[in-house]
Amino acid sequence: MPVCETGNSPSRLVDRLVSQGLVQRDTDPDDRRCLALSLTAEGKALSKRIVVAEDALHDAIDQLVAGQPVDETITTLRAVANAFSAGQALARRRAAQEG
Repeated sequence: MPVCETGNSPSRLVDRLVSQGLVQRDTDPDDRRCLALSLTAEGKALSKRIVVAEDALHDAIDQLVAGQPVDETITTLRAVANAFSAGQALARRRAAQEG
């Protein structure tokens, strides 16, 4: 399972997923220094729901920006992203890098 974690401790993310019953963590039987992560049944069900939601979001974005020039599309996508806290954090990070 690929995991994207930009923080200092990916293990915290895994701990949260384990505590929520979405991921099972086991010692790798071939190398005890490694951990084997796998989705639980609940994690697999949630993963399927996420794929459906992502597909719907991509379809909505495609319709929103259809036929727009690239500059207008970027402006539209930034406006949508800025409506969410993650988008606002990204905008602050981008501004700090530019400034």
